[in-house]
Amino acid sequence: MNSIILPALPEYDCRYEDFAFIGFGDSDHYFPHVPQNSVKLVHEGPKNGTSNRKKIGRFLRGAIGTWRRNNIGQVQGKSRFGCQFSDENDKYRVVCIFD
Repeated sequence: MNSIILPALPEYDCRYEDFAFIGFGDSDHYFPHVPQNSVKLVHEGPKNGTSNRKKIGRFLRGAIGTWRRNNIGQVQGKSRFGCQFSDENDKYRVVCIFD
């Protein structure tokens, strides 16, 4: 019988929300509080008017799709992650820390 072995998915860890928040302001900067081997992924996009759940969901699915295509190798083997999301200043932004 052929079986497919899927890679282990990282678990969401609320403590990593704090790390993502610390690194939220600068997409290229790491802070001493963030674990050294962590990977920081950032996705931004225009807000285009009033926010609603549907728009936010589309934005977040787009972030996941972009990261899946471009950054999957960086997060393989990571066991935990946490994210922060913002919809201020006419743009959406999500920052996730994987460790």
